[in-house]
Amino acid sequence: MLKQRINVKFVERLKRLYLIVALVVVVSLLFVKYGYSMVFMERASGLIKQKNNNEQKITYKKPSRIVKSQNETIQKISFVKNSTNISDSTSVPFVDPVVEPRFIRKVEALLVEKNGDPNSTSKNGYSVQSIIDASSKYPLLYAKSTPVIENQNRIVYLTFDDGPSPVTVDVLEVLKSRGIKATFFVVGNQVELYPDILKRIADDGHAIGIHTNTHIYEEVYASLDSFLADYEQCFKKIKVVTDYPITVTRYPGGSNNIFNKEIREQTREELKRRGFSYFDWNVSSGDSAPKGITSEQFVNNVIRGVRGKNVAVILTHDAMGRTVTAESIGTVIDEITKMGYQFGVLGNNIETLQF
Repeated sequence: MLKQRINVKFVERLKRLYLIVALVVVVSLLFVKYGYSMVFMERASGLIKQKNNNEQKITYKKPSRIVKSQNETIQKISFVKNSTNISDSTSVPFVDPVVEPRFIRKVEALLVEKNGDPNSTSKNGYSVQSIIDASSKYPLLYAKSTPVIENQNRIVYLTFDDGPSPVTVDVLEVLKSRGIKATFFVVGNQVELYPDILKRIADDGHAIGIHTNTHIYEEVYASLDSFLADYEQCFKKIKVVTDYPITVTRYPGGSNNIFNKEIREQTREELKRRGFSYFDWNVSSGDSAPKGITSEQFVNNVIRGVRGKNVAVILTHDAMGRTVTAESIGTVIDEITKMGYQFGVLGNNIETLQF
């Protein structure tokens, strides 16, 4: 009899243990699915409240779908008219008085070329309908054009791709200690994880550009529509954290790669029509090499690449694990300064450097 009671109690305890384990598993799965987004929303919300010094409520659906907000950050997206809803697809975008007529003429010329058939494709790969469709979507993805100035003599633009990350913090410390400004081409998914670091980039006076939201080439370059959708997602996430006026972009893998061959010209024209300038590079640190590089190799690659150039756009990376960048960038700055170069930041008012 006693033995039976012990067995019953053991079975009951075992059942409770199974229930607890099952509950822990379910909660863990829910956190994996929704937790990171909630962390981003809470951190970004806190940053915005600090900036605005008011307690107006900010509501979210997901980080990539920011909804109604009357706060200062959203209102300062000045090139989107009559909109306080950052995900409102019916908003009227800024229309550039210089670029827009060129776009209209291009569409008209393509229609004439193909006898008025908007679904046909021209010899250079343009689909008239795809251009028309793209022009009516993604109303936030616009930059206000500014007059382009000639590059100064002997100028260097330091650029950092794939952040923000903890490595970025170390890079920012080095830049601050030398009084140098740089350009950070950020990844939207990284902005979700480290909005506070993005905010520091802006607060320290550096330039911010769109790199990509996911950095998955097959998705980004699947079509013109997917390219613009990816860029706008990154744009939105940046705008949650800072009102920095984004005017520059950098293609994942550079503007001329095997993944964007089919849509390359369309994306270039569409970015130009929307007021953005895209920048490639003419000097690479080599810090993205699969096997990694030493600090000495990093410095030698950059100095060798800069030497003899009037304008140098240097590619480096501040993604997670790229510690060699933070370790080497101070020496690079010191050596380039000795060579008589000045440092600048990229914008759509700067002559572009493209492959």
